Amino acid sequence: MWLCDGAKKAVSSLLVTLALGAVFGCPQAIAGASEPTEKSAIAEVALTEAKRLRHLHHYDQAIAVLEKALGRQPGQYDLLLAYGRLLMKQGRYQKAIDTFLQCQMVRPKDNEPRFLAADAYLNMARLKDAELVARQVLQRSGEVRDKRMAGALLRQIASYRAMGDLTAPHYVRGDLQDYMRFKRSDFPLKVAIWVEPALRQYRGVFDKSVRSSFQRWCDASGGYLRFDMVPDQKDARIVCKLLRTVRNPDSTDGRKLGETKLDDNEGLEDSLKFSRVEVFFNLEQDPREIPAITLHEVGHALGLDHSGNPKDIMFPHSREPYADVLTARDKNSIRRLYGITNDMTARQ
Repeated sequence: MWLCDGAKKAVSSLLVTLALGAVFGCPQAIAGASEPTEKSAIAEVALTEAKRLRHLHHYDQAIAVLEKALGRQPGQYDLLLAYGRLLMKQGRYQKAIDTFLQCQMVRPKDNEPRFLAADAYLNMARLKDAELVARQVLQRSGEVRDKRMAGALLRQIASYRAMGDLTAPHYVRGDLQDYMRFKRSDFPLKVAIWVEPALRQYRGVFDKSVRSSFQRWCDASGGYLRFDMVPDQKDARIVCKLLRTVRNPDSTDGRKLGETKLDDNEGLEDSLKFSRVEVFFNLEQDPREIPAITLHEVGHALGLDHSGNPKDIMFPHSREPYADVLTARDKNSIRRLYGITNDMTARQ
C-alpha cells in the first residue's frame, strides 16, 4: 500500500509474479540455455500441444500430454521445465519442486529451474528454502543477471518478513488508528458493480465473485460486516469494477491484477468514506482467476493491508492456482481491524 495526497487517499494492488522474472525487473525469468542437440519430434509435438491446451486453460489435459511424452523421454529438459510450470498452475508445488530438481540434474549450470523452485517455495510459505536457493545462486553463478535476480529475491523475502510475524494470529500491525476503515454505523454498506462493455461476457463471473467476496468477509466477521447491493454507483460506498485497462502499470513489479483506492471521510484519517475496487482482466487470462483477485481487493476496500504470508489472501503477489480462500489469519485480521469480538458477533 502507498499513500498519496497526504492521508486522504490510499491505493493497494495485487500483482502477479511472472516466473520471478518480471517482479525483479527482467522481461524473462532467465534466458535458459539452449538444448545441446535439437529436441526430438516427440518433444516438439508435445510442447506445442501442451502450449495450445495451456492457452485454453485446459491444464489437466496439458499435463497429461507432457506426462506421456516424459514417459518416452524422461530426461528431456524442455519437457520437464514445461511440466513443472504446469504443476505450479495447479498449486502442486512440491511435485513442481521435484521436477525442477530434475531439470537441475540435466543442466546444472542453468539457474532457471532454481528460481522456479524458489517461487514454489514462496508459494508454500517456505521462505527459508527460497532464501537458501537465492544464496546458492549468488555463490555459484557467474552470470550478472542471475546474481541480480538472486539479490532481488532476497530483498523480496526480507520485505515479506518486515510485514510481521508470519505465524502470528493476525497481520493487523501497530495502532488501529493507522488504518482507514468504515465506521460501524456505516454497515450495511452499499455496494455497486460495473463491468467494462468489452468484458460484458464476464459480467456473470464478476458479479458472482463480488457478491461471494463480500459474503466471505461478512462471514469472517461473524456476520457483523453486512452489505447491500445497489444498481447505481452514486448510491454506493464501495464500487467494484472489471476493467481491461491497468491503471498506473509498474513494469518492475510484474503484471498488476487489481487495485483499490480508499478515500477518507472528511479528513478523519482512520475513517473511510468511499472505496473503489478495480480488477484488471484481459482476454488471455483464465476467468477462474477473478474470484481470488476480487476477494483480495475487497479486503483492501474494507481497510486491510497486505500480509507477508503467501498463504493469506492478502499476500501482495498472486499465488496460483488463485484459490479464493480466507485463512484463519485473514479472518482474525478483519475482526481485529473492526474490533469485533466473539461476544459482539454472538449478539448479532
